[in-house]
Amino acid sequence: MPSLGWGGTRNRRDRTSHYLKDEQVRSLVEAALYAGAIGLPFNRHTIIHLGKLGIDDADAAKAIGRYLKLMRERIVRGGGRTAFLWVRENGDSGIGTHVHILWHLPESQSLGSATRRWANHIARIGYQKGAVRTRRIAGRVDGVGMAPRLYRLNLANVLRYVLKGATQSVAREWGLARYRPGGCVQGKRCGWSENIGVAARERAPDYVRLGRLALKEWLLARDVAVDAQ
Repeated sequence: MPSLGWGGTRNRRDRTSHYLKDEQVRSLVEAALYAGAIGLPFNRHTIIHLGKLGIDDADAAKAIGRYLKLMRERIVRGGGRTAFLWVRENGDSGIGTHVHILWHLPESQSLGSATRRWANHIARIGYQKGAVRTRRIAGRVDGVGMAPRLYRLNLANVLRYVLKGATQSVAREWGLARYRPGGCVQGKRCGWSENIGVAARERAPDYVRLGRLALKEWLLARDVAVDAQ
């Protein structure tokens, strides 16, 4: 099974950033595309309000790593595989430090209260109501296979939302209409599982890296009818 470790640059508490860079946006879009190509399409969007769990921004990246480890282990125990990407934000409107995670849950598995248990495991003050929210991408379990056009629209829409914390110029370049400052983040700002990272893609014999225009067209879902149902 491919390693699902800490993709992207290493985490450092003394490093701060205020936005996603152009290359980070590109890498996240490529990772999302590749997840689908290897049969692990993102079908869940989880938001964790780390501040509600008593986790400081300086410790957020480490806590996210523990949460993802618990998630991966649970899926593997059930005989499945997963892939994921994540993006941190630190809002100044009462939201505080939080993370968006797009990930693959095998259709043969169900969540139950698993996300709450994982959150409780990383919490400093115990689980708090509303700290974790998980939604299906496309709103249905079989959205990827049974309604592929609707799924494509929804995945692109969710990904654009997750990428909204880019700089204004990068947001404009990628057509991110929901641009919003992502706030100051300590440590690593985004990442992905190693099985959809740059090295994994480059090792794949049939992988062809798409140009910026093709990636932008995919992200804006211009190859899918707007009225897809």
